[in-house]
Amino acid sequence: VEMRLRVASRVSVVRSSCGSLADDFYFSIDRISKPFVASDYTVKAGQLLRFVSVLNRKSSLFRLTGGTHSAALFHEGVLVAFAEDVGRHNAVDKVIGSAALRRTDFSKCVLVSSGRQPAGMVLKAARVGIPIVASIAGPIYSGVEAARKTGVTLVCFVRGRRMNVYSFHERVVL
Repeated sequence: VEMRLRVASRVSVVRSSCGSLADDFYFSIDRISKPFVASDYTVKAGQLLRFVSVLNRKSSLFRLTGGTHSAALFHEGVLVAFAEDVGRHNAVDKVIGSAALRRTDFSKCVLVSSGRQPAGMVLKAARVGIPIVASIAGPIYSGVEAARKTGVTLVCFVRGRRMNVYSFHERVVL
């Protein structure tokens, strides 16, 4: 067997950053097809607390293993998609994909997640036009910056009766 290998003239490294590399963040944000989510959709703070409660209640695999992330998508207050996965990005991809297959109007949605919020996670929402992203966990600096640059309302540490709103606070009604 004769094998001929072609030598690449350019070598590149592909890595997963988990939101920690500023270069990846700025590269991504400059290339999104929907650079700004212009939406007048609002949600009551109490609804966000309820959405997180639903996410926690449905996260049965997490309760069994403690090793999964969950994501849910609510359209005008109604749960339209839920997923669990070992990866937080995968869980979000699953709910966005499921809702896209149902032709959901993303402009009236809230994406709720159990994981930290780096730029990549916020950009997933921005790309499809989701105006509000909420998480039980905290944001990463790149996630806050991405939210501010793309018009996404980022709400993190949604726990108990509290939450922190990091961008476009006018979408969260007290």
